Amino acid sequence: MQRAFAIVATIALGGLPGCPSETPEPAGPPEPEDVWLGDPLQGTSEVLIEGAVTFAELLPGWRIVAGVDGRLLELGPLDVEPTDHGDAAGTLLAAEPLADGGALIAGSRGLFTLQPWGLAPSPLGDVWSPIGATQLLSAPSDDGLDLWLADQTGLSLWRDGNLFAITAGDLPTAGAQIAWGSPVQGYGALWVAAGDVVYALVEQGDGFVTWEEGGELDPVALEVDGVDDLWTILSGGGDPDWGVAGDVRRRLPDGTWQWFRLPAQPRALVSGPSANVWLRSEEEQPRLWHQLLDTWADVQIDGASPVSAEDTLVGTDPAGRLLVAGPTGLRRISLDRPVVFLDLEDGQALQEPTTVTVLPTLAAEAAGVTVRLDGSAVEVTPVELGDRTAWSLSLDPVDLSDGAHELVVTASWSDGVDPVEQALFFSVGAFDPPTWGEDIESLNLDFCARCHTPNGGAHLLDTRARWEDEVDLILQNVISGAMPISGDKLDSDEIRLIELWRAGGFPE
Repeated sequence: MQRAFAIVATIALGGLPGCPSETPEPAGPPEPEDVWLGDPLQGTSEVLIEGAVTFAELLPGWRIVAGVDGRLLELGPLDVEPTDHGDAAGTLLAAEPLADGGALIAGSRGLFTLQPWGLAPSPLGDVWSPIGATQLLSAPSDDGLDLWLADQTGLSLWRDGNLFAITAGDLPTAGAQIAWGSPVQGYGALWVAAGDVVYALVEQGDGFVTWEEGGELDPVALEVDGVDDLWTILSGGGDPDWGVAGDVRRRLPDGTWQWFRLPAQPRALVSGPSANVWLRSEEEQPRLWHQLLDTWADVQIDGASPVSAEDTLVGTDPAGRLLVAGPTGLRRISLDRPVVFLDLEDGQALQEPTTVTVLPTLAAEAAGVTVRLDGSAVEVTPVELGDRTAWSLSLDPVDLSDGAHELVVTASWSDGVDPVEQALFFSVGAFDPPTWGEDIESLNLDFCARCHTPNGGAHLLDTRARWEDEVDLILQNVISGAMPISGDKLDSDEIRLIELWRAGGFPE
């Protein structure tokens, strides 16, 4: 049995020790900002798992785990049917990926590890068992990955085979919601929403300091998106100077807080690896909202809201698609039908022969795909997946020259919507890509910073993470000449720098 002992966090009212700052503690805006409302967005929905789904979580590799009728199901992107791992875990409470490719599962009967060969009790269960609402969260540390555990009793940290109980001075930890990201003065931070406050835990020396910004938010939701923005929805029970029920607050990585008030009051919010944020309102017939590039829009399917009061927003996958769990099953809602590449990622170095699988959204209605590699057509093979179809192609680095390469897929559907074209950049062999600090940041300052900053009037495009998330749209706009709106356009060499930076994996 592992021994548990405490790390005590101290209160930090000013700059963090070792990282002095002359910037005063950020304050909230005096009133809500103007909300850019777009036209209603028409989405699509596909059922991934049938039955009454009470829990679901996304895992790396486009995998999903779900709780249905007290049983743990796992669904991979190419699976025809989910794998049933039985009812040993009981009612599912939380799931988190592990470094070895497995997953840690918290259920009403304890902690379990899910591996390709099946489900087994976790040794961590000898020293910690979940009580009530539970959240598991992996976060980077100097020595690898930490595992944070939050439940109704408090907050704990699993590191290097030891369990640490985390206290935060006078601040609450019981029943906390937690999220990692949105740095504090450049330091990685664990954000905690507990009681009526939101605060960050930042590691310093042998413990943690707490970092409070603003007043009592009393949040009902807490998320960090793929570009390190912290999002929260207010319950209305906190400091009225910081908002009323349903107001949305966003903290930017530089510490700036923004304040939004939508036409409907949201009560649930999820994000994921991208900048897509989805919200559900609290009404007799809830509405689904989507935020991207600072534009907010009501999402509909066939003219109606695609969510009900019984539905739970699970999260978003790397393509920005929303997962919704409820009595009618686990559904995936998408706005623009992205195409998923399996076994080759954007910016990856191709080092061995690889079979790449192309899987369109709404694959059951996909009519076909065409693929071009560096402008030349590539043969693809259909892969039948029950009522769905995917397509595969083979890539061998021996057949490709050293440097950057572009794979472009065009997908079409039988329902008559316009085809979707999607690109993936990768590299082979010796390749020295541009970096953000030496090459791309200067392009941002020269061509984008006048408008795409917090005070510039256009949506934010002020960090490396935002450029990585929006690289498709950036390239589309600079190639077409749509951006910059005024002034000089990027020349072919500058555009190529962005493409090469992407092919190299977006290095800093």
